[in-house]
Amino acid sequence: MEKDDLHSATGIDQLQTEFLDGLRLRNYSKRTVSAYTGPLRRFAAFITRRGIGRAQDVTALDLEQYRLELVEKEYAAPTQEQYLRCVRDFFRHLEKTQRLFANPAADLVIHKPGRALQPVPTEDDVRRLLAQPDVTTSAGIRDRAYLEMFYSTGVRLEELVGLKLADPILKQGRLRVFGKGRKERVVPLGKHALAWLRQYLKDVRPQFQKDPDEQALWIGQRAGRRLLVVQIQQDLQRYSRQAGLATAISPHALRRACATHMLRHGAHPVQIQMLLGHATLHNLSQYLQVTITDMAKMHRRSKPGQ
Repeated sequence: MEKDDLHSATGIDQLQTEFLDGLRLRNYSKRTVSAYTGPLRRFAAFITRRGIGRAQDVTALDLEQYRLELVEKEYAAPTQEQYLRCVRDFFRHLEKTQRLFANPAADLVIHKPGRALQPVPTEDDVRRLLAQPDVTTSAGIRDRAYLEMFYSTGVRLEELVGLKLADPILKQGRLRVFGKGRKERVVPLGKHALAWLRQYLKDVRPQFQKDPDEQALWIGQRAGRRLLVVQIQQDLQRYSRQAGLATAISPHALRRACATHMLRHGAHPVQIQMLLGHATLHNLSQYLQVTITDMAKMHRRSKPGQ
């Protein structure tokens, strides 16, 4: 082959570029694409040093040698996991698109580092948090409305701030959400979330709106523009302090609380999966682990069979 393998149709660099471009075309966020770019470029450099230019020439042994290099260079365990996962996803893509006959990463084992399971806010914690906004003020009504929506639907922070005015389907008590990869899902709104949302839309948002073309659902009082992620994060910290909570409730903690509390009250895991917008039930493991822990404690207290 006269053309340099690194720039051939099966060259590592070229295929990685196509893989990243594919993520962009599927509307993955810049943050996600960036999270893949660094690890894949590092792997390409490693393969090049070993004299390999084509993806089809990479072997399982090469991947194990790459794992060993990450260990020897003392990368933190979560970083090793991320780097290997990116490589595995890359080769899965090549296999799926029939760019490879054999996937060298098919049997690549990724040891997930031990992570302390963060406590989920209790239902009492959440009730105290929701009660903090001063609903005698317009800003307080808005904050209560988005906090209720947060807890009721389990949406991600980015999904919440990205909502548009047309996304709530008030007559049906539902909410249209665009998640990762711009995948759309429709989720139900609880009665409290729906009631506060209606009050916000009727009495507050018209006051805040400065630009008639502004389509964001949640807007600020001064500029009338879409609320920022950092504003909501700061609000949650402030309301957590006001509620006297030992640990501030983060946006993700509210999402976990929504899922965990529903599971404790009998919701099916598949229903939770659909609500949260997870592709597989595997992503629910952290929530299921909490409820199984609760079950074990209850089992010990009740002493069945003793």
